Amino acid sequence: MSSGPISSPDVQRWKSIAKGVLVILVLAMVGRYMWKLTAEWRQQPGRATLSVSMPWLAVAAVLYGFGMSFFGLLWRRLLAHSGAPVGRAEALRVYFVGALGKYVPGKAFVLVLRTGMLSGRLSRLIVALSVFYETLAMMAVGGFVSALCLLIVAPSAPVFWGSGLAVLLTLAPLLHPAIFERGARVVTRPLRGAEPLPSTRGWWRIAIEGIHLPLLGWLFLGASCAATVRGMGYSAATLVDFVQFTGVAALACSAGFLVIFMPSGIGVREMVVVTLLSPRLGASQAVIAALLLRTVWTLADVVVAGALYWIPLKANLEPNTAASHHRAVLEFESSANAMARAGET
Repeated sequence: MSSGPISSPDVQRWKSIAKGVLVILVLAMVGRYMWKLTAEWRQQPGRATLSVSMPWLAVAAVLYGFGMSFFGLLWRRLLAHSGAPVGRAEALRVYFVGALGKYVPGKAFVLVLRTGMLSGRLSRLIVALSVFYETLAMMAVGGFVSALCLLIVAPSAPVFWGSGLAVLLTLAPLLHPAIFERGARVVTRPLRGAEPLPSTRGWWRIAIEGIHLPLLGWLFLGASCAATVRGMGYSAATLVDFVQFTGVAALACSAGFLVIFMPSGIGVREMVVVTLLSPRLGASQAVIAALLLRTVWTLADVVVAGALYWIPLKANLEPNTAASHHRAVLEFESSANAMARAGET
């Protein structure tokens, strides 16, 4: 005897429970992450003599939040080009909340959070593919920025700027429409079944036209790195300082991204920061700077995501887009029913 269909209140209740479980899981992973950072911080020999300026660390957190917003705006442009425009405020909320998924090993939780928050209104495939593409574009530009900045401040150290160039040459080709679609077709096959792969060929042009957004993002993250070091009592006010810290931030993040099994590139990012800043700060102080930068950015992620998550926003798909999406769903269901009846006969 088959059970009846699940009622709408039951579906909503289970969705609420699932969201609650996801929030608890993410917070638990972030809490575990912060606990590990605290333990490492306590082991540093220079910690006792370090005087930290909290106002400068607050400035660093704000600059980091602004920088990440530019990456989120590029992601919003990709969605809009695919016929799924999302309001700026909602896009940033989904972007920042989804970014907490990077603290879960494997980084796939970013996809789970963002597709989950937009499910029912946008195609999961479009959301997932746009997340992949934006991240590749962000990190490829990060490789370019780090190569350029480190070439300017340390031309005699090719291992530094060469690493950024290697990141650029590794990731930039993946953004080409033919290569990206070929990879997306293989990766998404288990998820989409017979559903055709959405076209992403226009994203190449969107990424090029909007390249100023990730460039601005990396400049703000570089300024955040400089503010963190300034908060430790070191001078970081010249243009050369800014270029150096921008190169450090860009290379640390983009190199950490390539090690996909490490949550938020932990360990890799710190190794890059320590290596690049040790000649300037000394080894022990560079380690403290790396841990402090990680702490500031993690807390900024949590605070901004938490604030945006609880702000009530009206779902703002444009009316014509929402109607088109609804019609597409009805047409797909009608086609599926017709195929099922044809199979029965």
